[in-house]
Amino acid sequence: MKPIFITGCDSGFGRALAIKCAQRGMPVFAGCQFNEVWEDITLLPYSEK
Repeated sequence: MKPIFITGCDSGFGRALAIKCAQRGMPVFAGCQFNEVWEDITLLPYSEK
């Protein structure tokens, strides 16, 4: 499966989409605009692998 890059993962639709894709086992690269927000976000718990 090809990895996907999702921007706008700070909150809202981008974050929800990144989490949903990770839950389905897709390799996700999540892009955030603000470093402060990025420190609070982790997608690893949503991934099965």
